[in-house]
Amino acid sequence: MANEDEDDQDFEGIEEIIKKFDEDANGEKQFFSGEEIEALFDYYMTYGEFEIAGKVADRGLELFPENGQIMIDSATVKFYTGDLTQALSLLDRAKLYEPQNQDVYTLEGDIYEKLNQLEKALYCYRKAMQLDDGTSEIYMNISHVLIRMGKYNVAIDILKDAYSYQPENEIILGEILACYVAWGKKEDAVGFLENIINEKPYSYSAWYHLGKLRQFDGDNYGALEAYEYATLSNENFSSAYFSKGAVLETLNNFEKAIENYQKCNEIDENDSYVSLCIGRCFVSMGKYEDARDNLKKATKQDELFADAWYLIGVSHMAESNFSKAIPYIKKAKSIDLREMQYNLALAACYTEVNNMDEAGVLYRDSKKEKELYDNYWLEWVIVFYRVREQEYFSEILQTAKDSKRYDTELLTIRAIEAFDLGQIKKGSEFLEAALKKDYKLSVKTLQKINPGLENQTEVRYLLDIFIDEENKNDKSGDI
Repeated sequence: MANEDEDDQDFEGIEEIIKKFDEDANGEKQFFSGEEIEALFDYYMTYGEFEIAGKVADRGLELFPENGQIMIDSATVKFYTGDLTQALSLLDRAKLYEPQNQDVYTLEGDIYEKLNQLEKALYCYRKAMQLDDGTSEIYMNISHVLIRMGKYNVAIDILKDAYSYQPENEIILGEILACYVAWGKKEDAVGFLENIINEKPYSYSAWYHLGKLRQFDGDNYGALEAYEYATLSNENFSSAYFSKGAVLETLNNFEKAIENYQKCNEIDENDSYVSLCIGRCFVSMGKYEDARDNLKKATKQDELFADAWYLIGVSHMAESNFSKAIPYIKKAKSIDLREMQYNLALAACYTEVNNMDEAGVLYRDSKKEKELYDNYWLEWVIVFYRVREQEYFSEILQTAKDSKRYDTELLTIRAIEAFDLGQIKKGSEFLEAALKKDYKLSVKTLQKINPGLENQTEVRYLLDIFIDEENKNDKSGDI
C-alpha cells in the first residue's frame, strides 16, 4: 500500500492531464507541453498500460517530431509489446537528437540481447557504460550478456570493478557470487567473501552472502554463524533475520526460528510469507491455535496465499477435526488446482469423515495430471488402504502395474495385501521378491503403509534374513 501512495504523490495533478488527453482522443484537439506528455507517458508505463502509453508517445511525436526523449519513450513501448524492429528504428532517429543519452544505448542493448545478438548487445551496453551516471544496472546488463557467452571471468572482473566503486551495493555483490556459482567456482566465491570480511569485519552483506553459500552447501551451523554476524553488524538487516529463521526451522529449533521471523516482521512490516513461516513453526510445535492466528494473518495480507489456507486445514487435521479442515483445504485447492498435496489432504479428510465418493472424485481428478499423479501414487495407496476402500486401492495398484516403474513398492504392497487377507505363503513370496530387489525401499514402503506388520512372525523372519545380507554387503563394500 505504501508504494501505491508514493506513486500517487509522484503523479500529483495527473488527473487533469488524463482528462485533457481523453478529450484529445475523442476529437477535441488539445495542446500538450513536452513535460505533460512525459508525465502522462510515465504514469501509464508505471501501471503497465502499454497500449495507452504508446498512444501518448505517438501523440507526442505528432506535436514534437524532433523530441529525442519521446522517440526513446515510443521505442520503449515497442520493446515491451514485441515490435523490436520498429523500436530499433526509433532509437536510430533518437541518436540524432540525444547522442549522449545513456538510455538510447541501454535499450538498444536490451533489444539486441532479446534478439540473441549478443555481440551487438555487448557493444551497446559498453557504449552506455561510457555515459553511465554511476548506477549499477548497466554493469548487470553487461555481466548477463557475458555469462550467456560463457565469459564468466570477464563478467566477474567487470562486476568487481563496479563493486570497488560501490562497496555497499549488495546487488552487485550478489551478482559476483552468482557468476562464481554459475562458473562452478563456489570456493572462489567463498574466498572472495572472506577477503571482504578480513578487510571489513562488519560487512553485514558479506556475512549474509557467506551464510547463503554455506546454507546452499548444507552447512546449517556455519550458515547460522554467518547470519548471526550479519545481524550483529546490522541489527535492521531483515533478510539475515529471515534466513536465520529458515535455518533454525530446518534444525527444528522452532522457538528461536519464530523469534527471528518476528524480528523480520518488525523491520519490514507484516509480510504474508513471514506470517506463514511463523504459523508453520507453531504447527510443528503442536501449538495449533497460535499457528492459526498467524496463518489467518497471512491470508488477510494475501487472500490468494494457497499454502496459508492449506496449513490452517492441516492444523485442524492434526487435532482430528477433519470437518473443520475441509473448507480451508478446499480454498487452497481453488487457488492452486495443480497442487497434488491439497488433493491428498482433502482425500484423507473425506475418508476420515467416511465420504468416499468425494475422495474418489479427488483421486480421479489427480489421475488427469499424469506426471503429478505418478509422483504421488504411493500416498494414494496409503489413503485408500487405511480406510479399506478396495475399489480405489485395486485401481491404484493396477495403474502401478501398468506403468512398470514401481517394482519394489508394488511387490511390497501386494505382500501387505496378501498378509491382510491371511495369504501367508503368497505374502511371503511377494515380500521376499521386494526385499531382494531393494531392501531399504521395501522396508520404507512397509513402514509407510502398515508399520505394525513388521512384528508379524513371517515378516520379521524375512526382514531379519535380509538385514543380515544387507549388512554383509555393506561390510564387503568397505573392504
